Amino acid sequence: MGEDTDVNSTRHGSAAQAAEADRGRYDGNKPFEQIEYDIARTRLRLSAAQGRTIFLSTHLLDMAERLCSRVGIIDHGELVAAGQLQALQQEVVPGGSLEEVFLKVTQPEDTDGGGS
Repeated sequence: MGEDTDVNSTRHGSAAQAAEADRGRYDGNKPFEQIEYDIARTRLRLSAAQGRTIFLSTHLLDMAERLCSRVGIIDHGELVAAGQLQALQQEVVPGGSLEEVFLKVTQPEDTDGGGS
């Protein structure tokens, strides 16, 4: 098998080239996923700084929390929360994470009212 058929060397080679273009360096000790995240974060921030709107759809709430200033939460096809990340956190779960906000706005309402 030649280098062209080695998925890992191809993936790392592509990541290395992109990292060199974006940051002028490549840390070969970083896992590919971290390199990919670093490159994406850099590109997203540069695009946002240029006034571009970036629509990121993800189930990775920790990634969304690190990258996004505005978020929208969709539950069963309905937009149940949207706005500035910090404002949503303060409004829904003061001091909470995006995951805590997500859990709060997507959990079913108590239908028995807590009484007998």
